[in-house]
Amino acid sequence: MNVVLLRVGIDSGSGGMQGPLFADGSFELIPIPDNKGHGPTCGTTLGVKGTPLSEYFSPSRRGAMSTKSMHLDPEFETFTYGDPTPPKASLRALRAGDMLVFYAGLEGWDH
Repeated sequence: MNVVLLRVGIDSGSGGMQGPLFADGSFELIPIPDNKGHGPTCGTTLGVKGTPLSEYFSPSRRGAMSTKSMHLDPEFETFTYGDPTPPKASLRALRAGDMLVFYAGLEGWDH
């Protein structure tokens, strides 16, 4: 069996913050910013708590992030992952019984 660990979502290196982890153990997976400028934005996308994703950014960055497009990878509605970089090409070799584990950097939000 093969196991692949894949970091997803915003972090201090790609977006400048960790995703919010709530006191009840739930979390918000905030996609990394997309510099191509197309697709849904952090201001128009509501998270699991019904809050626009841009609200999780610091007040000084909130305005800019509300119009920033997001890079939706992985995309959990149609179960696609489109990052074409060489390290991710190995995902094609996964077979039944292998494990693909997504993990994210999170930080306490409301506690």
